[in-house]
Amino acid sequence: MSPILSRSAAALAIALSLSVAHAATKPTPQNPIQPFEVEGVAHYENGVLTVNGVELELGHNSKFEDWWLNRATLNGRWVKVEGFHQSGRFQVDEVDGENRDNDVELMGWVSDGTLWGYQASDESLDPFNHQWVQLDCTLSQNSHQISQCHLDN
Repeated sequence: MSPILSRSAAALAIALSLSVAHAATKPTPQNPIQPFEVEGVAHYENGVLTVNGVELELGHNSKFEDWWLNRATLNGRWVKVEGFHQSGRFQVDEVDGENRDNDVELMGWVSDGTLWGYQASDESLDPFNHQWVQLDCTLSQNSHQISQCHLDN
């Protein structure tokens, strides 16, 4: 094998091992709680908060980080939501009002080219399929697709 191919193979092996090392697994009995993070348009109706069609639980301890943001002003706002996934439920710790831009930070479960309801327009989610990861992605103008996803450092 040529030295160039050998170095390329070594670099690929290192990159793959780093991506696996930085990726967490889906919650299991051994790892029952996973932090999550999502950016998107909030919908709040009849006491239920959803972002990208995923139901999130606001509790008594959920914090609104902006003075103008509360349950009454959530609907239709671009927000960043952080919390924990446990027993199939997304429990919200914190809600921040955000300006929508092309960069989104997402932490959650990647499945079949999707993350938090966003469909990948390229193959950048493929290496993370069936993993719980924290990624930085580029958001399309229509806010339905992401691309150029990479591990958040």
